[in-house]
Amino acid sequence: MFVNGCFWHRHDCKAGRLPKTRTEYWKAKFARNAERDRRVQTALEGAGWAVLVIWECEAKRGDDLACLVQEIKAVPVSGKRTKKEHLGDKAKP
Repeated sequence: MFVNGCFWHRHDCKAGRLPKTRTEYWKAKFARNAERDRRVQTALEGAGWAVLVIWECEAKRGDDLACLVQEIKAVPVSGKRTKKEHLGDKAKP
């Protein structure tokens, strides 16, 4: 589960607007952030994880919290993983 900041991850809301100064810098910065987000999400899904993105503005609105809880509960769980499975070779016996 990711709770993304609207500004940094370019959500389509008031907080996700492009700054009016240094726009070329911000466009490049946000493009790198978006590409990293796509790459990470693709890698996690490829490893069998369900990925849920919650936006900062959604988490701040009380009326949306009940919907978020229902969305989280609806994420399929494929079974429990051991600590070793989470950590890979770094897990201690």
